[in-house]
Amino acid sequence: MTAVRLLGRSFLYGDTIGNEEYINHSETPNLLYHCGICLATRNIAPGEELTLNYKYFLAEKDLYAFDDIVTGEKVDGISPEDAFSKSAEMVLDLLKEA
Repeated sequence: MTAVRLLGRSFLYGDTIGNEEYINHSETPNLLYHCGICLATRNIAPGEELTLNYKYFLAEKDLYAFDDIVTGEKVDGISPEDAFSKSAEMVLDLLKEA
């Protein structure tokens, strides 16, 4: 089984790999994940790796938490409230820049 956070405590899950499984983690991502939707945070060049911060994908204290290969910091999910409010703030910031 695989799952990604949709909204709050709700997760999408399945027994097959979806397109979101091909997006890698980064602390400086080029995508923003909000309520099941990925938004580009900047222009992404053809062939460029797609990245997002997995803390918005994972549940708090997730079984699949891991260490970031660049920073060495633990990447774990954040609370549903924080995932929603922080990603909503980032969406609003993107809209202000547009």
